[in-house]
Amino acid sequence: MGLGDAFARETVRLKDDENVSVGLVVNAIGRTSIERWGPGQHLYLEALKRARSAQKFGTIKGVLWHQGEADVVGSPSHASQLAFIMLNLRRDLGQPSLPIVIGQVYRNPKHEEKISKFNDRLAELPSLLSGIDCVSSKGISAFDGKHFDTKGAMAIGKRFANSMYRLESTQQKESLE
Repeated sequence: MGLGDAFARETVRLKDDENVSVGLVVNAIGRTSIERWGPGQHLYLEALKRARSAQKFGTIKGVLWHQGEADVVGSPSHASQLAFIMLNLRRDLGQPSLPIVIGQVYRNPKHEEKISKFNDRLAELPSLLSGIDCVSSKGISAFDGKHFDTKGAMAIGKRFANSMYRLESTQQKESLE
């Protein structure tokens, strides 16, 4: 049970339609820095390959991005690199307004100042790019001081779903206007 499962269940609940199906294209690779995910890098190309394969079976409705524990200390440009990656991903998938939800990293009290600055930069992304939201990790529990425990993963998964639902609703409303 993790954030993907909680995301899917909460998405079905929010849409209030038991016929809604949620597929996830998982590209989670632990302990990776943002540099390894840049366009042209192996991890980016693998994620793109999986996403394109998924497009054969349905429409990609959004991106959930939760990465950064490896970058908290030494990457002040993480947020701008992430914005660049998301712009390229939208372009490469042919979906320029693809909704994206980014999750903040665990707020470890031992490293509160560094993590707060890191998470604050992530929280600024919605003001830089349209169709992006950032979910807070405030109040989420972890098992090792970095990674969410089961309860925390379930909670953050629900936050991802609620955020994605709001982004989708906003896009639908704007397309009708």
